[in-house]
Amino acid sequence: MEMATTGERFGKIRREHVEQACRELMASGAPKGGGSYFVRFDGRELPAKRVLRDAYRHANEREIEAKDFSGGQFVAKILQRLGFEVVVH
Repeated sequence: MEMATTGERFGKIRREHVEQACRELMASGAPKGGGSYFVRFDGRELPAKRVLRDAYRHANEREIEAKDFSGGQFVAKILQRLGFEVVVH
């Protein structure tokens, strides 16, 4: 059986994975900073790449390092496809 590529594993992320990641990040105290891209969730702006990393973990039951995927537009497109608002500062 062939292993799924990282790109295919990003395709497993669903809206509920992102929502779960956002709620957990807010509960733990969202880190400040984190680049220029933020996802707006429940009136807060959370670092988009961090949210997507955590959503990836929920969807795939495995961690991914921030250095292993691009941020910016790559992250924004995935989050927007799932119906989230992405804000750029």
